[in-house]
Amino acid sequence: MTKTKSTKRALLLSALSLLMCVSMLIGSTYAWFTDSVVSGNNIIKAGNLDIVLEYSTDGDTWNTVDATTKVFNDQALWEPGHREVVMFRVRNAGTLHLKYELLTTVIEEKGSVNVYGDEFKLSDYLTLEALSYAKEGLGFDQMVDNFFASRDVWFQMDEFKFGENMKVNGSVQEMAPGYEHYYFVAITMPETVGNEANYATGNDAPYINFAINLVATQYTAESDSFDNQYDKDAKLPIVVRDNEHAQAVLDTLENGSTIQLLPGVDYGTLEVRAQVGAENKKPIATNANTKAVDYFTDKYPTGEYTRTFENITILGAPGAKVDGIKFVTGTFKVTIPETGKQTGSMYQFVEIKNLVIDGVEFTDASTGGEAAGFVSPIFMDLQSVKVDGLTVKNCKLEGNVSNMNFVYAYGNAAGKCTFGVTLNNVVIANNTVSGIARLAELREANNVTIKGNNVSNTTRELALLANNTDKVYSGDIICSENVVDAIAGDYAAQGREGLFFRVGAGGDANIVVKDNVITNSGCVESSFVGVTGHTGTLTVENNTLN
Repeated sequence: MTKTKSTKRALLLSALSLLMCVSMLIGSTYAWFTDSVVSGNNIIKAGNLDIVLEYSTDGDTWNTVDATTKVFNDQALWEPGHREVVMFRVRNAGTLHLKYELLTTVIEEKGSVNVYGDEFKLSDYLTLEALSYAKEGLGFDQMVDNFFASRDVWFQMDEFKFGENMKVNGSVQEMAPGYEHYYFVAITMPETVGNEANYATGNDAPYINFAINLVATQYTAESDSFDNQYDKDAKLPIVVRDNEHAQAVLDTLENGSTIQLLPGVDYGTLEVRAQVGAENKKPIATNANTKAVDYFTDKYPTGEYTRTFENITILGAPGAKVDGIKFVTGTFKVTIPETGKQTGSMYQFVEIKNLVIDGVEFTDASTGGEAAGFVSPIFMDLQSVKVDGLTVKNCKLEGNVSNMNFVYAYGNAAGKCTFGVTLNNVVIANNTVSGIARLAELREANNVTIKGNNVSNTTRELALLANNTDKVYSGDIICSENVVDAIAGDYAAQGREGLFFRVGAGGDANIVVKDNVITNSGCVESSFVGVTGHTGTLTVENNTLN
């Protein structure tokens, strides 16, 4: 086998496709505040966390990176000796100390077959090198000149492999406000590569699609009246590369964590579930948030389990899609690997405490769940799911399913067990939804805000807050600043044309419907809001009906 540059022409079609993903996140103790409060001569000014990632291909011109930026040349002809270089600048543009990671995640890699008939991956024949540096360091300008002018740089760079999700510079970095860090990054196909990386005619070209991710959160530097440890538990986001990886992370996720999706990835259905192992029918040891319970009082002697999902955020990315977020509850069986036999029936619950779904694009595959003839990508069975804090914001769904509710809570566990199922503090805000039944259908909730959504071409009203038992709504029910067009299409045949917002068993809730814009929906002032069983206050004002 000859390992020379004679393989160059055959390798011209080999592709290396790179995506950039930058996610900027603050932990559960953060605030994005920019204004001030003045009391006498005391000024209380909120800090903000703002991290910026920029890149340069010449060391002089810097461009801001976002989730769609292609930093490396994805049209490059990769052959032995080819090298692509780029510099990154990480800048703390906020007023708070932060900690961050700059890391790589392989989204997809497709191998091929070489001229010897052997399977291979392109990543085995590329080197990925990086070095971090402070601008104040000795010889920085000379390093930049050498990096972009010479194929063989004179300074040492760290080498690591694709697919290991390694941190550049090997550790979490901390940065004070106003500071900058620089990273030299190079990808090379060494000149020694030969026909072992030469894919044979008739086979697809190998390629790699990977992301470079910047994730950040607060750092323990600023102090309050006690010490600087108030934000010590702030966690960096966990970047997930595909469905399998995302599910593995969800199954063992610590409370207070954030999951970051990657651009362009189809994640399918993500399950929130109690994880139970077959051995001794106990929760798996690595998941401290799953525990054994007995809410049904000996009805399931082989086991009841509940999973607490607290202070969790799922962050979307451009082009990333999710079919559904499924809360897996109810009766199930576990197969014992050693015998292949199933245990008796078990039961699992899920308890949600402040779950945020932010910027996720959903398909209309409706894999989250279904009940009473309606399906949903975000479905909660209130026989076994308890919610105290659910926020769905900045999400998107363009569908063609006439019986789909975007957010759907159904059922109850009244008199069945001691789990104490409730639906509290639900926020559905700034989402864009079209081509389904409703934005939301809920049951007996305490405190609901539906605000700033853009909804069009639905078969039913914007939202239905219904009830299944003698339970009623309470707290504040707010429907405001929504923009809707051509909703409630199926209601004309039922004599309900023009119904915009409906609440059954309103109870003593304070219901406010205001500042909504409703067009092409047949709505009239006297009947576009329907409320029954209500003893609280009802305010309907400043709505625009066209």
